Amino acid sequence: MSAAAESLPRTLLLGVVAGAMAGLFGVGGGIVLVPGLVLLAGLGQHQAHATSLAAIIVTAPAALRPFAEALAALSARISAKIHQFFMCFSVS
Repeated sequence: MSAAAESLPRTLLLGVVAGAMAGLFGVGGGIVLVPGLVLLAGLGQHQAHATSLAAIIVTAPAALRPFAEALAALSARISAKIHQFFMCFSVS
C-alpha cells in the first residue's frame, strides 16, 4: 500500500475535524488543517499551506453567495425608497 493511500483515512478525518471546528467555534480551518496536513498526512509546510489556500478558493464563493443576495435585496430596497422620495415631488 502506498503512503498516499495509507494517509487517506487520516486526511479525511482531518478534513472533518477542521470543518467541524470551523463551523462550531468560528476558527479558520487552516488553524487545524495546516498542522494536521504536516503532522498526519506527511506534507511539507509549503504543500500544506497551498492545500489550505486551495480549500479557501473552493469554499469562498459558497460563503459569498448569501452576502451577495443580501446586498442585492438591500440595493432594491434603497432604490425603491429613492424612487418614492422623488415621486413625492413630482407634479401631476
